[in-house]
Amino acid sequence: MRTSAVGSHLDLAPTVLALAGVDADERARRYPDLAGRDLSGVFADPGEHAPRGSTERPGDGALITWDGLNMLDPEWAIQGALRLLVDLPSDPELRAARMREVGETYGAPDFTKRTFFRAVVDGRYKLVRWFSPTEYEAPRDVEELYARSDVTVHDLVADPGELENIGHPDHPRYDGELVARLLAKLNALIERELVTDECPFDFDMFGTRDVTYRDAAD
Repeated sequence: MRTSAVGSHLDLAPTVLALAGVDADERARRYPDLAGRDLSGVFADPGEHAPRGSTERPGDGALITWDGLNMLDPEWAIQGALRLLVDLPSDPELRAARMREVGETYGAPDFTKRTFFRAVVDGRYKLVRWFSPTEYEAPRDVEELYARSDVTVHDLVADPGELENIGHPDHPRYDGELVARLLAKLNALIERELVTDECPFDFDMFGTRDVTYRDAAD
């Protein structure tokens, strides 16, 4: 079976429940915290319009997230900072001491780097909002989106290799209304599936916020 329907890993449980005969009302009553969608209809008819949308009929979309402290600041990481963070002690005090040791030796990573992202794929288009750990709050409009994020938008039909960023204001196919629609879908998915979206770590965990890269040869 092949389909262009959009899906998410969150849809696995609702779909399995539906295939097992648990209808939407019973599922909502018994498992109110399930945020995924029932994609069982797609298995019955691959051409059916899926709840999250498809290539032919873009819908609400699927949410993709990345929050990777290990990838936040490569210049900081390659000095050796990550080596001390691989096997952190389970004891909270020892773990905190190790984090401070990293800060004393390597400083802190640059928390302003925009390497975290939130993305939405609606079947036809993909919008990615790249942001730093200091910029978690969801942008309310397109102007705020560009002020606090790096933005990429790809037409997955015309450009399946994602080589052109039609989200760049200088691109001839830039469409501010399209970006606004995709941003609304992204924010709705964050509210529905993440509920709260906040920085998962303490900026002072290394005992410093100073970025002091050492020479790799030191």
